[in-house]
Amino acid sequence: MRFPLINQGAILWLMLLQIQTLALVMTDPNAGTNLVVAPTVALMQWKSEIEKYTGDALKVYLFHGASRATDPRELSKYHVVLTSYNILESVYRKQQTGYRRKDGIVKEDSVLHKVKYHRVILDEAHSIKVYNIVTSRLAYCL
Repeated sequence: MRFPLINQGAILWLMLLQIQTLALVMTDPNAGTNLVVAPTVALMQWKSEIEKYTGDALKVYLFHGASRATDPRELSKYHVVLTSYNILESVYRKQQTGYRRKDGIVKEDSVLHKVKYHRVILDEAHSIKVYNIVTSRLAYCL
């Protein structure tokens, strides 16, 4: 399938932004943990681009799926932590309002919100441009 030239340019532009972001992280990789929040479909692309352009220079943790880290110190061991907007919202909601169990409402601390990040990178940041949307409020809490 062929895309119009403008779409190819947009795709190329987005890839260049990822590369520029990685170059920024690489200027001082040991400055602290960087959090990348992206749509779920883009997480593996971020992971592969980091591996492709930095080799083994950056340790990457994918905070997604059922077996996520529960200790903020674990996340702090990595140069880059990747997660999705959905996971970010889910862990924040569990911290703020909890979820129902037989014994009542159970709340869990958000591991993502306990880490002091050197940099927070929001891919597709237009999803948080309206402040009263839940996703934007929880991103500002980072």
